[in-house]
Amino acid sequence: MIFISYSSFDRDKAKKLASRLEEGGFEVWLDEWSIKVGDDITQKISEGLDRAKYLIVILTSKSVDSKWVTEEWNSVFNKQINTNKVIILPALFEDCKVPILLKGKKHANFIDFEYGLSQILDTVKGDTVKSAKLLEGESEIADKGRPSKNEKGEHMLNGLVEDLLTKGNNSLSLIMHKAFKVSKAFKYAELYELARFELEGYSKDLIKEGGDYKYRTVNGYIVFGKIEKIRLGLNESMEDFWITIARDKKFIKQSFIFPDTVNVVEEQRQQARLNLRGIFQITMNSSEFLDLGYETDITFIAKNEMLEILYTKIRRKLQSTILALL
Repeated sequence: MIFISYSSFDRDKAKKLASRLEEGGFEVWLDEWSIKVGDDITQKISEGLDRAKYLIVILTSKSVDSKWVTEEWNSVFNKQINTNKVIILPALFEDCKVPILLKGKKHANFIDFEYGLSQILDTVKGDTVKSAKLLEGESEIADKGRPSKNEKGEHMLNGLVEDLLTKGNNSLSLIMHKAFKVSKAFKYAELYELARFELEGYSKDLIKEGGDYKYRTVNGYIVFGKIEKIRLGLNESMEDFWITIARDKKFIKQSFIFPDTVNVVEEQRQQARLNLRGIFQITMNSSEFLDLGYETDITFIAKNEMLEILYTKIRRKLQSTILALL
């Protein structure tokens, strides 16, 4: 169960988030929904916190000054330390002073709501009330005059295609989560495999087993060992930089299948779009994508636009997989 902690000033934000989570099949505790007239408010909140597996703390300038919000997440923070049975998920809705105890936790960035929601879903996936029932076949509709399972499945698939084709800021991670749920509900094996691995990431062993993962191929250069973050000089052009790299024998031109989740790709793409003169750089263990007979650190560098190309290829792969089912 997911408990949402928020300031009364942020009620609309909390209700929007709670509604979207419920649509995804999650059990949500929201005071407005869970506390009835005549109930003991403190007792009901305490019961909700005791049942919660996740506590989403909506962080705004109002909530960080709220006594109720602070008491709620402090209670869970202590429980998390003592039992490790509940997870606090900070949700940053606006720039504000984050409490010291929450600063060390990665937050979901709800300044872009859809993106923040995709980050939350990436953490809580598999904990839906509906998902287990769907796998058992309880989603089938038997009543006469109602859509058949195939008709409903096609309707859901068409909805995913519409999401992919809609111009704007539709989060690819969120669409992938929807595709995962649809694939489980209607037993679309190929879509299930694609969505599952996009959400969980691609291991080297999985790639070795074979499969249509070439759409995740990225091109760049590798250098053995860790290197400092590369930054262009003020008067250095991108073209000149890559010409220099191509001539430097330390750097080896390399292609490999990018293994991180679609959520990571989307996150890094957003960062890259803020810096058009930036260079994508990541240090990995060589065993992740090369068979050298030994392990060492390898730094991979590429043009920032590589992330945009990879994002587009993942989006097209999802679209083509869905269209093949219609």
